[in-house]
Amino acid sequence: MFVDYAGQTMRVVDLETGEIRQAHIFVATLGASSYTYAEAHWAEDLPNWICGHVRALAFFGGVPEIIIPDNPKVGVKHPSRYEPDIPGQDLRQSNLPGHGRALQHRCAPRPGTQTERQGQS
Repeated sequence: MFVDYAGQTMRVVDLETGEIRQAHIFVATLGASSYTYAEAHWAEDLPNWICGHVRALAFFGGVPEIIIPDNPKVGVKHPSRYEPDIPGQDLRQSNLPGHGRALQHRCAPRPGTQTERQGQS
């Protein structure tokens, strides 16, 4: 499963107050089928990142063998080619049976990854 924030935000209008806010789009995509889950968050923070994973796994009805993040700011504290600093709370997911997390070794997000393309569809 590939996970990332889509990059572009989406305008959301509160119908009662008329306030316009920007929503960040969390996207999870199964690589082989391109089956996609997406949801809006008010911020790209660790609680939203983890909850997005949990709801995506529930939506897909299972846990993939591997989850590949595209080096999001919330999921990688310090990018490094050899030893990226991943927040400890995020690694709790790796304790699920039959699941491993792929650590990204690139230092900058790659534009046009599968989750970003799906988020723009």
